[in-house]
Amino acid sequence: MISDIFVEQAQAVLVVESPHYDELSTGIPLSGESGRVVGRILMNTDSPIGPLCHEGKAELSIVNTFCQPLKFDVEGEECRPALMKLLNSLAYENPRSYKNKIKRILQESQDRQLLDDYSRRLTSALETALSKKLVVCGLIAQSVFEWTFGVSDDKARFTMPFCVPFELCSFTVFNVWHPSPSSGEDGISSWENPCYSSAIGRLKNFIGPITPHQS
Repeated sequence: MISDIFVEQAQAVLVVESPHYDELSTGIPLSGESGRVVGRILMNTDSPIGPLCHEGKAELSIVNTFCQPLKFDVEGEECRPALMKLLNSLAYENPRSYKNKIKRILQESQDRQLLDDYSRRLTSALETALSKKLVVCGLIAQSVFEWTFGVSDDKARFTMPFCVPFELCSFTVFNVWHPSPSSGEDGISSWENPCYSSAIGRLKNFIGPITPHQS
């Protein structure tokens, strides 16, 4: 189980899907290649963003959708909740169909504890963050977020900010690709693919500076 990172002066809350090898080794989210991609894009450093946030060098909170590995190439498959096993077994066709399948599984799931825990952790991160901005990475994370917070398909946007009501106020959401190179085309992270530079530019403007005392 990998803990989230809550930063009181966070300029945004970054929501990722689940830990993998490097995260299990360090106990810190976004410690591997995905974290290095985020570090390069947001802070112009090759250091993974997770440890930088953990050490107070980046004003960004990080929340795992699932605190256990979703990918079953990591040991411990027999210990994963049934919901995670179902999500891992889904075949990808296209973004809309994939997200609809995920939301259908969530709707039918009996594992309320797992989803309630996610809702509680994300709410805590938003309550402690300085800015009510949420960056949701990857289709699984986006599907779980939208289902949990009641965001309809016509309300959600991709690489464009949209608002979601939250208790007595609201927060702004930016859906973006998963930063992992293995999720991109030809082994290149979509965050670093020149074809998507305009969208990533909007992402950077949305988050703003995250170096302490820079904002």
